[in-house]
Amino acid sequence: QVLAPSGAIGQNYTLTRYPVLQTSEDHLVGGIRILWHTQIDHPTGIIDLFNTHLAAGIDLQPCDESCPAECRAAGAVDSRECQAVQVAHLTQQRAAPNSLRILGGDFNADPQSFVYRHLVEANGWVDAYQAAGNPECDPATGIGCTSGRADEDLSDMESPASGVSRRIDYLFVQFPEVE
Repeated sequence: QVLAPSGAIGQNYTLTRYPVLQTSEDHLVGGIRILWHTQIDHPTGIIDLFNTHLAAGIDLQPCDESCPAECRAAGAVDSRECQAVQVAHLTQQRAAPNSLRILGGDFNADPQSFVYRHLVEANGWVDAYQAAGNPECDPATGIGCTSGRADEDLSDMESPASGVSRRIDYLFVQFPEVE
């Protein structure tokens, strides 16, 4: 099965060979970004798969009185930070009890950012890349980096000369409680 939400910037897709129990699409602050959710009936148990692409520079707005109260209460100062607060809340709300939860996407935020800290430190998401023992992004070599490329020339996607210098794309997990 290939499943896709109705329409948003940076279309998200789910490809699965296991039965899908449900899907949902939640619009995030700013109106053009979404959290896409697919709940999968896997032989080992329910998997809640979430995908998103948070605000980039082009649609980044200050988080003022128009931001939801929970964003302001969490300390969000812009739409990307507010979207991270919304994602943390929605993933908990949408996920089945004791499911394996996977959250991936382009978060447009470094590991030192509010976005990353809010998901990892405040909401218990585990950075799968870090948990696997991989090194943090080294801008000098491009190792561990996912962004910053000079988009004018994609002829050598693996070359450190292309300017990959930041890690802003993540795969996070939350494991079911062991009974």
